[in-house]
Amino acid sequence: MEVQDLRFLPISMAIWTFFGFMVLYVLTIVNGHAESYFLYISETGDYFPESVIFLVVFVVSAVLDAILSYCMYRYYAMKSSESEHCYPHLQCTILGLGWIACVGTVIVALFPALTHPVPHRIAAAISFLGSAIHNTCQAIFLYKLSFNSRFMCHLRLSISIITVLCLTTFFLSCSIWWQICSGSLCLDISGKIAIVTEWIGAVGILAYKLTHYTDFQHLAFKWHCNCRENWLFLRNTQQEIQNNSDLQVARKNGISQKCMSPLFYTKTGQHCSEEEGQTIKNVLEGYSS
Repeated sequence: MEVQDLRFLPISMAIWTFFGFMVLYVLTIVNGHAESYFLYISETGDYFPESVIFLVVFVVSAVLDAILSYCMYRYYAMKSSESEHCYPHLQCTILGLGWIACVGTVIVALFPALTHPVPHRIAAAISFLGSAIHNTCQAIFLYKLSFNSRFMCHLRLSISIITVLCLTTFFLSCSIWWQICSGSLCLDISGKIAIVTEWIGAVGILAYKLTHYTDFQHLAFKWHCNCRENWLFLRNTQQEIQNNSDLQVARKNGISQKCMSPLFYTKTGQHCSEEEGQTIKNVLEGYSS
């Protein structure tokens, strides 16, 4: 069995978790299990039947996240083999950090905040901070190893930094600021800041995962009876290699984006200006020679 495009993995993980959050929030409000519309994520799984959905959503999300982390680890290994800069120990550390965050997510699902507040909060800290740091380290690595543009790399790093800032504010609001505040107004403001930053941080983690779809479309899965065989590999075909080569040639010769596409796939210049057409002709003569 062979699957040639794995972009459905990050998309499925992000959609599943976000949709689960929305269902939990709506059910908690509709069933009257919340005193206000400002809810911590944990509060959406305190009572039945939300607690069952909370468990299913978070466990499935943790499993998908663990698979994504391993796929990205293998992606690093395969791409690093083409580069002089290979950091296997650091890559293993990033993978371990991602899996620890997934274990924290499972513990969060198994121990509701209402009945088991201490293990729930510890696991939530491990899950949130582990995911945020894991994503930031991945974003830094992907600057040199990604198939994506610089814009996407900047976007990934920006999302991960915003996530770290929001989750740091969340934990400060729940601990230090909560103890410093004495008046009801201060406690109310601190609580709302914590709720908002927690939701933004969670959405940021999901948004970061979603940006991997362009890298995962270059990954393929192949089933082997031998467990020692690699099940993941890059699906760069000869046509894709030639297209990438043409892209570099076109950019080097100053050919516009509109004119590039015909050059890549048809080797004709019907969408190009007269000057670009002459450049393409010279490039193609170089190919033939």
